[in-house]
Amino acid sequence: SKGKRLYEAFREILEKSELSKAMDSATAGSGLEWVPTGFSSDLVLMIMQRAGVIDIFPHLRQPTDPIKFPQKTARSTAKKKSENTAPTETKPTTANNSLNAETIGVYISYADELEEDSAFALLPVLRDDIVEAMALGIESALINGDTTGTHMDSDVTGADDVRKLYKGLRKLALDGSGYTVEDLTTYNADNILKIRKNMGVYGVDPRKLVWLVSPKQSITMQLLRDSQNTLLLTTLDKIGQQATILNGEIGVLFGSPVIVSEMHREDVSASGKFTAAGPNNLTTILCIRTDAFLVGDRRDFRLETQRQVKSGSTDITGTMRIAFEDRIPDTEKQIVAAGKTVTP
Repeated sequence: SKGKRLYEAFREILEKSELSKAMDSATAGSGLEWVPTGFSSDLVLMIMQRAGVIDIFPHLRQPTDPIKFPQKTARSTAKKKSENTAPTETKPTTANNSLNAETIGVYISYADELEEDSAFALLPVLRDDIVEAMALGIESALINGDTTGTHMDSDVTGADDVRKLYKGLRKLALDGSGYTVEDLTTYNADNILKIRKNMGVYGVDPRKLVWLVSPKQSITMQLLRDSQNTLLLTTLDKIGQQATILNGEIGVLFGSPVIVSEMHREDVSASGKFTAAGPNNLTTILCIRTDAFLVGDRRDFRLETQRQVKSGSTDITGTMRIAFEDRIPDTEKQIVAAGKTVTP
């Protein structure tokens, strides 16, 4: 170990500025705090919880972009068959939808002096930071995304905000047709189960559903009891070693896994959205039919570095190309439902 200084370098996305903003040892908030005298090489990094929402959905490897995938708008119908005659013909009706991959990226630039004075190898630290940023960015896009001109959350205004990549789960639940958004001002088992009831046929099989909650709400849900004062959430220690545990899962409620995401907002209004008028002190609960969505994998995570001789710095970028789309025709959007007015 060189036993000297370590600090982190960030720069604005290239589209925002043409100026190089590589971190240096003299700028507060841009690395200075990481370089005290005698700084230990055993730097304790605050690693955020890895994203897990993307793994609950089926994935399709995209050989090209865009790529179409089939949809069935109605099934065949069984008919009574008479002897020596063919049954009345019926056939399913079909449609298709497209997976359109979007690129998400993280960019960091660090000065030569940073690497020369660092307490240990700098690249692995920045690599892990990029991986965390990428995972949580994708998670936020899937949960909080909205592709309409004006985002449902009034604080999402940047053109390059990841929450503008896809039509996310909360958007579909709050603005979908064919079912209602359940009000959970009275927080109990009966009202939570109504969320699933609102999904109709798509909410029947608990094995195909996942509950998505925020960090604080995950604690509240673990305290949920029925009229007999019995805890309703089956925690992981009681599920058994043979069960398939999802990333971020805290237990099972009404037969379906409950997963927690730190990107699930805890600062929305009674509408389930962040509004300028506020107050924004609530959260939502989502019930998701997992097989009703599809993730398209067009390009896996790619980490690249490039030396900038003129500025005396190194650029690091991490990128992925993925698509996210529902598999159910527009007339049947009962594939994700929400409970709102939930106190975190």
